[in-house]
Amino acid sequence: MMAWLVGWAAAWILIHRLISGGPFRSGLVARIGERPYRMSFAALSIVCLAGLGHAYANVKPTSIATAPWLVGIVAVIQLFATLLTIAGLSTRNPATAGMANLVDEPDIVRGMVRVTRHPFLWGILLWSASHLLVRHDSAALLFFGSIGAVAAMGMWSIDRKRRLALGAAWLDFSRRTSLVPFWAIAAGRQTFAFGEIGLWRMVAAFVIWFALLWLHPFLSGLHRSLV
Repeated sequence: MMAWLVGWAAAWILIHRLISGGPFRSGLVARIGERPYRMSFAALSIVCLAGLGHAYANVKPTSIATAPWLVGIVAVIQLFATLLTIAGLSTRNPATAGMANLVDEPDIVRGMVRVTRHPFLWGILLWSASHLLVRHDSAALLFFGSIGAVAAMGMWSIDRKRRLALGAAWLDFSRRTSLVPFWAIAAGRQTFAFGEIGLWRMVAAFVIWFALLWLHPFLSGLHRSLV
């Protein structure tokens, strides 16, 4: 099953590197159109992610850290990651697929976009990286590492594509935001507006995070793990 895990991890990375963020995207869009391309790529991503998850689920873990203090740290990281993910999916953001036209709106930098212009991808990256704090086997490195690597590459790819497509408008947006969470705020280029994040997003993040903690032992079979 490790061979399948290696194959699916490679496929997951390659479709994002070569198609979504690479040389084949423009040709495919020209042939079939933007919307069909997005739908096809989404379907391909789901297939690869399902294959990756299935292969990982069938590999027995060989190195697990369950120190209570470490589990606690990972749980806090994952709570923040969940909030970033939910905010990324529900906040208007020109860095999100299909929303590039919003870049000229004067008040577009709101909520979690003040923290980072890539909240969804940072949520996925932190979720992946936090698992690797307690899982040290090669299967975990392939599974969580490949997912985290695609999230990290996605930020760079989106910034590059938006800069080429939107020019000065994107440069202005990127100056008012930051790739690294809280960097623009720390640099004085942005302010943190807690109320703009939205109470419903924080409640939803907590509920989902708590549900995943409770369900995780049943889903993974690791009855002592809380991550």
